[in-house]
Amino acid sequence: MSIATRKLRIIEKFTSLEDKDKLSKIESILKEDVSQKEKSNILSELSGSWGNKEADEIKFIIEESCEKIDKYDW
Repeated sequence: MSIATRKLRIIEKFTSLEDKDKLSKIESILKEDVSQKEKSNILSELSGSWGNKEADEIKFIIEESCEKIDKYDW
């Protein structure tokens, strides 16, 4: 059976579906798929956007500002 035929059968069943729980499950599956693709696209766009110099700068800033505890602040 071709993918197009399978999709049409799903659409036919979906349009006549009255069970709200099943509709919610289908919606969550479809949303999951989209969000995974979105995450993948974002990661692809960001990958390699920083060079070693920028990465080292960020590491240094984090070490200097976030990883030190001032005992007088407590």
